[in-house]
Amino acid sequence: MRHVTPVEGEQDFGHSFHQILRDLIKDGSHHKSVITNQVIFLHFEDKGFIMCLGANICNNLKQIGNLDFLRTKGISQGSVLSSLLCSIFYGNMENRYLTGVDKDGLLMRLIDDFLLVTPYLHCATKFMQVLLSGECSETFGCKVNPQKTLTNFEFIYEGQPVQQLQGDWFPWCGFLFNVKTLEVKNDYQRYAATSFRYSMTLSFSSSDTLKMMKLKLIQALHRSKGLVIFIDPLINSQRVITENIYHLFLLTAFRFHSYNQALPQLLKRSNTTKDLLGIILDIAPSFYFKAKKTLQRLPAEDEFPLSLTAMKWLCVKAFDVKLSRYFGVYRKLIIVLRQQRRKLARKLVSAYRVMWSNLI
Repeated sequence: MRHVTPVEGEQDFGHSFHQILRDLIKDGSHHKSVITNQVIFLHFEDKGFIMCLGANICNNLKQIGNLDFLRTKGISQGSVLSSLLCSIFYGNMENRYLTGVDKDGLLMRLIDDFLLVTPYLHCATKFMQVLLSGECSETFGCKVNPQKTLTNFEFIYEGQPVQQLQGDWFPWCGFLFNVKTLEVKNDYQRYAATSFRYSMTLSFSSSDTLKMMKLKLIQALHRSKGLVIFIDPLINSQRVITENIYHLFLLTAFRFHSYNQALPQLLKRSNTTKDLLGIILDIAPSFYFKAKKTLQRLPAEDEFPLSLTAMKWLCVKAFDVKLSRYFGVYRKLIIVLRQQRRKLARKLVSAYRVMWSNLI
């Protein structure tokens, strides 16, 4: 077998395997191939689905020690059903009370976190009045907490002003949206007062610990939430894209330090400056080609606005900033990093230097 090509695309969902097979034959590009069906469809009738749903809610047993408890009210926190039923519930509420508020705009919701983007003040005002007042609480039993509500315009509720945004970046579900340009950044406020060491799965059983360390750092960087949004030139300017990438590298530097500090002393002493520098210098090219590949999947196929040299400079700069806080630990590595940064800076065009001198 030369290669494996999974069949993708919305048009294939729900098609029979034989229909897909016929389409592939017509396409004529699958010669000398073995095609297998590894898709399993679960079919439920309406009554069977309702019975299964009812059993999960009403006959939910929990074992604590040697005792069994029957849940008689509510759904287990973290249950898949919890978020699904919540989305259905709020979707029904939106259809009844919020129709039209997203005219020429956008209404988004993640579980119970709403975000309305609209050019019309009266639509935003209606949205606030519906959610804060008791207009829908009688039917749905829910009401928005004014203290957890944020707007970018002045709004008074029951004589008290609702919290108003200070600045241009509006936070929502881990993202920051610019209210003037609609550019998007990552919200790193959630990392405040937390240690990366407790958010990472560390394993030292591998014979090549440094290789495993590099793999984990690169995987975490490639799987960053919202990556395709942060680097898309149709959404963000080159300045914001550069800032987003720099912050992702800075986040990776935090992970690098946490991982290195968690290593046993014997492994720490065996890691040379050259080994650690190799990990850092491999991160930038890997992310560069990942970013280019990600953009090529978009319909517009926008060119990635940064060069490989610029990407390497951002990466080295981010690691220098983080590791310099522990100069006594990384003294030799920091010296080499700064040499690399100066070498890369000489290759950068003057336009990059001017922009980044004010940015970073």
